[in-house]
Amino acid sequence: MGLSPDHRYLYVNTRPWPRGYVITNPLQPPPIAQEIDIHVIDLVTLKQVGTMLRAHKAYTPNNECFFIFLDVCNEYVASGAEDKHGYLWDRHYGVCLAKFPHSDVVNSVAFNPCDPEMLVTTSDDFTVKVWRSRAVVHSLGLK
Repeated sequence: MGLSPDHRYLYVNTRPWPRGYVITNPLQPPPIAQEIDIHVIDLVTLKQVGTMLRAHKAYTPNNECFFIFLDVCNEYVASGAEDKHGYLWDRHYGVCLAKFPHSDVVNSVAFNPCDPEMLVTTSDDFTVKVWRSRAVVHSLGLK
């Protein structure tokens, strides 16, 4: 989960159960979806709003729970994924802007609170990667 900077919107990663499924035995929950969705909830109206982002595909068995953490800043939403990528989304239009590769599951992402054009991703490949926008890399003379 992640809050928008103004604390009005809550962003939540989910792997939903089948629509309309009725749980008859709590010890045998239904299989969860293979897709991971990002839902946006307006905390003033308590309603789901905007675009539901179908972020990425899940690869762990659909009877297991897996945590993927996201982060939100003024313009962007970032999320890890089981497909070995971090994702950057336009927060207002729900468009995927970039994918950040790793060699294993990306569990967590975080924006630099002072520079939202810097994103950090962490992965089961035992790496922490720092990503910058192309404009910043160019302006700093970095390769």
